[in-house]
Amino acid sequence: MVGDALDYKESLGKRLRLARQRARYKQKDAAKAVGVHFSTMAKYEAGIREPDFETITKLARLYGVSTEYLMTGEASSSENEIEPMQLSVLGNYVRIPILKSMRAGDDLALLEKFATEFLFVDSSALSGYRGFAIEAQDTRMLGDHILPGDILIIKANHEPALSDICYVSVRGENGILGRVRCFEHLCCIYFSNPQFDAIICRDIDVDVLGIVTEVRRKIHK
Repeated sequence: MVGDALDYKESLGKRLRLARQRARYKQKDAAKAVGVHFSTMAKYEAGIREPDFETITKLARLYGVSTEYLMTGEASSSENEIEPMQLSVLGNYVRIPILKSMRAGDDLALLEKFATEFLFVDSSALSGYRGFAIEAQDTRMLGDHILPGDILIIKANHEPALSDICYVSVRGENGILGRVRCFEHLCCIYFSNPQFDAIICRDIDVDVLGIVTEVRRKIHK
């Protein structure tokens, strides 16, 4: 009996890990989504600890599989109809894609479909807008303590205030960080690092792709 229980936990752990990987979740993000500690999730997947039925149900909904599959390895008849959730099942966290870049005209929904990395953010940070994350590439906003490698949480709001840090595409190129001020038919994109000159161009050449709502710092040596 003890051996059977150990075998079950080990096989359950393998299915949990496989389902998470197929749904393209990092282990720590999946743990956060269902309200368990990262180390607890690691024990589930290693077959050291068995999740209760409520947690299995939450993980099944998160990964887009059935509880039957996680518990027995057998897919239900409706298995292929289930899609991985984009909202966490506990709390108000939303899964957003981490994008390499974005430019004017890009379809965010399409970029999200092919994204390989995601993270969770509090839905209140997005104020009802869709969201995405970008890694800072340069020191344009050094005065705001944004350094290369920092992860920027961006809400797809296209109407920034003067104080907002924006992710903006100029003449259809990949987005850059800056503040935007427009008057008549011209726009000025300016930066908090004085080593970067402001960009002045026609308003029709400027597309605000979103507004930075949070900066997740990279640990810089």
